[in-house]
Amino acid sequence: MKTKTVLQMIVIVALAASAFAQSPSPTQQPRSDGPFGFRRGMTRAQVLAAVGQSSVDTTLGGEDTLVVTVAPRPHPSFTKYVMIISPTDGLLKMLAFGKDVETNDFGNQLRDEFDSIVAGVTSAYGKPTRADGLQSGSIWNAPNEWMMSLLKKERILQYDWDVSSTKPNRIETVTVSAVAVSEHHGFVDLTYEFDGFSAYAEAVVAKRNRAF
Repeated sequence: MKTKTVLQMIVIVALAASAFAQSPSPTQQPRSDGPFGFRRGMTRAQVLAAVGQSSVDTTLGGEDTLVVTVAPRPHPSFTKYVMIISPTDGLLKMLAFGKDVETNDFGNQLRDEFDSIVAGVTSAYGKPTRADGLQSGSIWNAPNEWMMSLLKKERILQYDWDVSSTKPNRIETVTVSAVAVSEHHGFVDLTYEFDGFSAYAEAVVAKRNRAF
């Protein structure tokens, strides 16, 4: 998987992102200990106690962000876990970054990986809403330009789950996105937002805006 720049960009965007979708059926509830074994409200110290200090990626992260390379309940498709941890409310958002996928111009291998992960998330949270399409007017509209259009951010492949009505494990939204880092490499990004994240993000933006 690529690099500091891509991860930092997605973490910054994630602070303001919201996802909207359908609620899961009562029989499709995730495990009670939270996704990948991480729970809403965990402190930085609790995360480190669960995964070990050696798992921390010290090249990334920030004041409220912790990046680790293992999880209490790992999944083979994911290699990094980026956690936004409020100093007062603990873990409020988590982004799991998928392994690097080498793919052809059509994006077949990346889309296969995306579909596999979507199937797993759907089994836990129910039917998602789907955003899959090319921006109007894009020149990258040929089938063999699928990866290029994704790389140029003129295509989106993203599924969203809104579970705010049931809040399983205090999760409000789940998002799966395909990300291109080159014409032949990409990964899948899986994001969980817990209750309280929206208020945290609004407070972060308000604090930044005081600079004006």
